[in-house]
Amino acid sequence: MVNKEWLFWRTRACALLVASALVSGAQASGLPSAVADESYPIVELMPIVMKHEAELALSPEQSAALVEFRRAAMPKRLALQSEIKQVRAELRQRILDGAAPAQQQALLERWLRAEREHAEMRARCAEFLRTTLTPQQMALVQQRYVESLR
Repeated sequence: MVNKEWLFWRTRACALLVASALVSGAQASGLPSAVADESYPIVELMPIVMKHEAELALSPEQSAALVEFRRAAMPKRLALQSEIKQVRAELRQRILDGAAPAQQQALLERWLRAEREHAEMRARCAEFLRTTLTPQQMALVQQRYVESLR
């Protein structure tokens, strides 16, 4: 049988390594460090599409599809981002309070699940754009996105 405390500390160490790698990657790419509970999403393309809509010369069908996608996805994304911030704050407080490892572990797992869901949501958005935009439009979105990171 696996020692639960050992499993807790191993999971915590893995989470810290992942977080450290994400921060190091952001710093290495020239991005400023994250502020408080906010960090850079894995990829965030929809704001780029909205900002450069005229340059992309979207067809009426593409515009309608984008509006529908945003209408459906935005409330879910905002709720998920709010949950991530809330769970991080709660986990932070439990760690500072010296809460039992099991309590910290449950929050850590909840936070990691939410972060994974958020990354998957961002990937689905990128795939939607890839199937909705022309290859040239998608290349322009990717170019503008990379430029926005500098």
